[in-house]
Amino acid sequence: MDERVAIIGAGIAGIAAARTFAAAGWWPVLFDKSRGLGGRIATRRAEGLRFDHGTPHVNAAGPALTNLLTGAQQANVAAPWVGGGLVGRPGVSALARWAVGDLPVVGACLVRTLIRGPNGWTVATDDGPVETPGNGEFGRVVVAVPAPQAAPILATGGGRFPALAATSYAPCWTLMVALDKAVD
Repeated sequence: MDERVAIIGAGIAGIAAARTFAAAGWWPVLFDKSRGLGGRIATRRAEGLRFDHGTPHVNAAGPALTNLLTGAQQANVAAPWVGGGLVGRPGVSALARWAVGDLPVVGACLVRTLIRGPNGWTVATDDGPVETPGNGEFGRVVVAVPAPQAAPILATGGGRFPALAATSYAPCWTLMVALDKAVD
């Protein structure tokens, strides 16, 4: 099978979907608005410092994620977290970079539109179709982003999902602080 699939969102859900499709013989391409990978599994670097924000650690909820995290530990990109679960090494985003492996990723790409054509789906930004192999020939599209971002993208492709508009999220604020001296 040489089916192409566009996956919008390179967070852990998008990466998991891409790995699953690739294992089944499909050709997935991940698209993400950020330059990095991982979504809420994020490490931000600034002025020589590194801050993990989003989720502080990852817990396995099923056999697929358990196997993935076991592989990450064996590859030395994950270590036990003080409260349980695992954290990426050297930062939490290392888990995402390791998990994506050599799967194709188009970063810094804010997908706005899905266009159905005679040969499949085209992924487009405000500037038009994304220049990537296989664009215009994606047989499937997976949208793995939060509901407020997913709804307008899906609407451009003809999808109407009223439940997305009714989905609400609780805000989560992160404060990143660097201290001049160690504290007790």
